[in-house]
Amino acid sequence: MSASGLGNPNTASELLFERYLTENCYSQWTHEEPAPGKRKTPDYSLRFGGQTFHFEVKEFDNDAPLADGEGEFYDPYRPLREKINQAVRQFKDYKAFPCSVVLADPNNTFVDIEAPEIVIGTMLGNIGYEMPIGANPGPQNQPRRVFTRGGKMVDAKRQRPQNTTISSIVVLSEYHVRLRRLQIEFGKLERQLGRKLTRTECLTVIESVPRSDNDEVLRVVVHENPYARIPFNREMCHGPFDERWGTDSGMIRRVFVGDRLAAFETALAKCDLRSPMQRLMDRQRK
Repeated sequence: MSASGLGNPNTASELLFERYLTENCYSQWTHEEPAPGKRKTPDYSLRFGGQTFHFEVKEFDNDAPLADGEGEFYDPYRPLREKINQAVRQFKDYKAFPCSVVLADPNNTFVDIEAPEIVIGTMLGNIGYEMPIGANPGPQNQPRRVFTRGGKMVDAKRQRPQNTTISSIVVLSEYHVRLRRLQIEFGKLERQLGRKLTRTECLTVIESVPRSDNDEVLRVVVHENPYARIPFNREMCHGPFDERWGTDSGMIRRVFVGDRLAAFETALAKCDLRSPMQRLMDRQRK
């Protein structure tokens, strides 16, 4: 753990971020180290590949409101956008550097930081769907996903980028390795038996998968800002469970996936991960 240059205690999210940096062999970083001539001090500064990267680490409070008032719909973008607003003020004097907002949720609040579409929508606009009015049904007239209003990296009224100092939004979370292993073992046995497992069979599988110190792995998902003044280096954050979303051939898609995460996803693709309600609805449709 690195002492804060401002004398502030570490938050739970900052401790997680420092752990990620250490576990992934990033050593040239400082915590709240004041820079000459700068009015604000970002949480972390990291030297990599001849560049200095700045990070603001934000976590969420269980007491934060999930909507504007009683009876209103939950807005999944709102708490994330509030954190970006806070980070923008910290980065005001750092336009010559790549700056990133790190989001973590150690308090287990109801924020959707692990859904890439929510994080990307936070940056570029609420996700919606559009299709031509009166168009005949067909493959060429399927609903198309679009970004609408509210994006923090796009000024919708002026139709131009904004907050271009922010290079990326980095989501810091734990990948539940043992849970995925159990799902894979359940799937293997179900395919072997040709039916759903009984409660006793499920308990037998659970007992057969031993616990270990690596049941929860700390990882990051990087969401690049396509309008960033200085892009986030694509050589960074290449851990075995890390992911990166960015622009590729004019579309936003996943441009990196760690090797161990890819292996788990391949195995999980063979499993039936539907909830009992989803299975019932699928049977009714058939």
